[in-house]
Amino acid sequence: MSSSPEQPPPPMRSHAGWLERLMFRTVELWVVGLLAVAAFLAWTAMSVVLRAAARGDDRFGTAGELALALSEAPEKVVRVVELLVQGDQADLEVEDDRFPAQRGWKFAYPAGSNPAAGYLLSTRYDGDRARSVVDFVDLNAQRSVFQWNPDFRRSTSAAG
Repeated sequence: MSSSPEQPPPPMRSHAGWLERLMFRTVELWVVGLLAVAAFLAWTAMSVVLRAAARGDDRFGTAGELALALSEAPEKVVRVVELLVQGDQADLEVEDDRFPAQRGWKFAYPAGSNPAAGYLLSTRYDGDRARSVVDFVDLNAQRSVFQWNPDFRRSTSAAG
């Protein structure tokens, strides 16, 4: 019996190639690659559905509506953050005038010719006065009978 200390065995040389060593690490790279390919395919499918929904094509049905709603989410988040930063200053904003040459009501019959037309209670934003108003409109006479200018800030703060 010899008293010499035992020597560890020499390290075994791996015969695996560099690609095999790369693919079978602690987190297996092939799993990451498979997930990347699946994510790319999902992104492509979402783009097809979103493009069709944005063009008004309803062949994807609810999936198209959902894709469109999801695509608007970042804009809505930015809008909420802006409102939080500005406080309660921006209740209602008109971004552009879609009908620059049109003013008032447009009726399909002459004034006073339809006594059964009734009345309309309408809420709207008056851009000239920069506030919301409530109109009580006589549809036969084709004119506003009365207009309220409620203080919506005060009523919403009292309710909340």
